Formats: sequence, C-alpha cells, structure tokens
Amino acid sequence: MIFCSLEFSIFFIFFFVLYWLVLNNNLRLQNLLVLIGSYIFYAWWDWRFLSLLIGSSILNYYIGIYLSKSEDDKKRKFFFILGLIQGIGWLILFKYFNFFIDSIIDAFLMFGINVNIHTINLILPLGISFYTFRTLSYLIDINSGKIKPTNDWVVFFSYVAFFPSLISGPIDKAGSLIPQLEKKRIFDYNQVSNGARQILWGFLKKAVIANNLVSTTDFIFKEYQTVSGSTLVVGAFLYTIQIYADFSGYSDMAIGFSRMIGFNSTKNFASPLFSKNIAEFWKKWHIS
Repeated sequence: MIFCSLEFSIFFIFFFVLYWLVLNNNLRLQNLLVLIGSYIFYAWWDWRFLSLLIGSSILNYYIGIYLSKSEDDKKRKFFFILGLIQGIGWLILFKYFNFFIDSIIDAFLMFGINVNIHTINLILPLGISFYTFRTLSYLIDINSGKIKPTNDWVVFFSYVAFFPSLISGPIDKAGSLIPQLEKKRIFDYNQVSNGARQILWGFLKKAVIANNLVSTTDFIFKEYQTVSGSTLVVGAFLYTIQIYADFSGYSDMAIGFSRMIGFNSTKNFASPLFSKNIAEFWKKWHIS
C-alpha cells in the first residue's frame, strides 16, 4: 500500500473517521488504532514480514527496559550491544549480505580463483531501514541517558511501526514521537488543513513531477551510447529533479498525514537543490 494508491485513500478515510470521530476521547484506543492501522498498512505489502517488524518491536521494547533498570554496567553494556547487533544484523542480512558475497567472489576471480559461494535469495523487507533506525536511536538515547524507556508497549510498538513514515521516513526519534503518543491529541482544524495542503504538495512532486520524468530519464540512460552529450547532461539534470521530487514528495505526504492525525513529524528536506555547497546540501537532504 502506497500513499498515491486508491487502497490507501480508502484506508486513510476510514482511519481518520475512526480516529477523530469515534475514539477522540480515548488516548489508549487511539494509539491502539495507530498500531493496528500501521500493521494493516505494512501487511498489505507482504504479511509474512509483519512478524519481523513485531519481533523487532518486542525485543527492543524489553532491551530498553533492561537498559534502564540494570545497575550492573556489564549487564547494561551486554543488553546495549545485543540491541545494536540484532538491529544492524538484520540490515546486513537483508540489504548487504548478497552484495558482500558477490564482492568476495569478484575479488577472488581477479586472481583467477573460482570460489563456490552461493548467495541467498532474499526479499528485502519494506521499510526495514526506517524502523531499524528508530529502534537503534531509541536504545542509543536510553543508553546515553537522554530519554527514559516507555513501559506502555502500545506506545512503543506504535512508535516503531508508525505508518505515515514507516516505509520512507522521516525517521522520527523516540524523544520526539513517543511523547506525542503519550499525550492526548485534540482535533485542530488548522493542523488538519495544513496537513492536507502538504499532502497535495507532496502528491504534486511525487505523482506529477517525479513519475512523469521516469520515462524520459529511463530512455536517455538506456540509450546512453547513441544519444548526444548534451542530451546526457539534460538527462542527469532531470534525474536529479526526479529523485528529489520522489523522495521529498513522499516525505511531504508522510508529514502531512501525520499532521492530520495530530503528530508533528521531523522535517526531512529543506530546499537542498538551492544549497551553496555540498556540505549545505548534505545537511538539507534527508535531514532525519
């Protein structure tokens, strides 16, 4: 399920009505709806990987509590390292394992050595980077004393799986999003309307600009051997616009949907294409 789909539009309308009209006076049930809605949103892509998301939430929930309660430095360090290993380990396994294997094979082939190592046919779980970074930042902030762990599992699980930013960011830190989940949200017409405007602006960038540039840039780079140098320069420029509009547009929509249900998400792009230098560009691109 993606933001620009009919399925998501229907899903969010039902969610919005239940959230504000039915459960408006019950914070616990609102958070539970956020959690259930996030799991439905994620399972729509592939329900089999929902268990990985839930498992990661359970493990990090208890590690966070143990980190806070443990007075033994060795135990505390053990739990912290365990949390880091399991988070980074999943990323390496699903995103980089086959890349490392292929690199090793290619390196041996350079010396004429044929290494019989097989890669694994793995499907990359949707949004694994984003929810893993959330759990890692949660544990790091607890370990450094910046935040206290939440004892409300619904709040923590909702933080990890928060559907507006689950598959593309922004990556809201625990110190920002968890307090918002713990605090009663009140319907604010101005906030909802501002969120709707940001969704429309993001939709314009993602669906109108980025999606319509795909066919042009794909053609130019597919035929790079036959097109002129000036055409390649134009293609590179259009591809830059395409990538920015795609990522920034989706982030704008995520922030807009968050606002419509009472949350303020982290700003993710700050006009990076107007940066004066690479350092400024880096700070303004994918900020979270």
